[in-house]
Amino acid sequence: MPESTIFITGTDTEVGKTWVSAALLQLLGRHGAALGCKPVSAGQTHPQPGEAPFAPFNEDVRWLQACSVPAVGDAPLLDAQVGPIQLDEPCAPHIAAARQGLSWDQDAAPLRSTVLGAVEALAARSRWLVVEGVGGWAVPLAQGWDSAALARDVCPPGSTGGVVLVVGLRLGCLNHALLTAQAVAASGLRLLGWVAKSGPQPMAHEAENLATLDALLPAPRLGHIPWLGDADVGHALRYDAAALRALAMRAASHLDQARLLRALGS
Repeated sequence: MPESTIFITGTDTEVGKTWVSAALLQLLGRHGAALGCKPVSAGQTHPQPGEAPFAPFNEDVRWLQACSVPAVGDAPLLDAQVGPIQLDEPCAPHIAAARQGLSWDQDAAPLRSTVLGAVEALAARSRWLVVEGVGGWAVPLAQGWDSAALARDVCPPGSTGGVVLVVGLRLGCLNHALLTAQAVAASGLRLLGWVAKSGPQPMAHEAENLATLDALLPAPRLGHIPWLGDADVGHALRYDAAALRALAMRAASHLDQARLLRALGS
């Protein structure tokens, strides 16, 4: 079983959770088996006209698969192990599921069983398990089960590990970050730390916003990943796992490894 399970959440969707998840896998993988999981994802990439054919895939799952570091002698992870539930349409998972004819709005038990079975299988093979949520903290997944409940299931109160919050640096992030931190605490989970992630357009008064978050969030900042560009990401996702790992290491260079390990108690 893992020494720690780390649940990655964000202040919103598209704030950089996968950048942070992949970077953490590459950092923690220096210290033992570090495996990634995106239990529920929505949105598949398909070949574009004129592009060489490939099987549809979820970009977040593909990146975590490439950046996971299995134990010496262990087999590489399969796509379905990293992403057990991959929905086609890029929208809220419960809506995407309904549009595919799945009955999650009536009974969450089958989904929950599939997801937790996949997480437990990876946990048995890892020292560090990085579980990336979908969207923000309280995204509905199925009837009576949301992202917050998933976080409680994979790293229950009192267990080792906890939550890392990715804060997308844009207008509104102060409110979103503070409310998310309050919700994590109300769930009984430990906020290990937070990571700032810049977007393509610099945030106005970024330094002042970072200082405010440092002062008000009840956990240490683990790093600030700047905008690293996305020109190479699309090609790498399709064809080049090594390039994905290189991108993750670029992001990891902006994280404080010592502070992260202290937060994990290692």
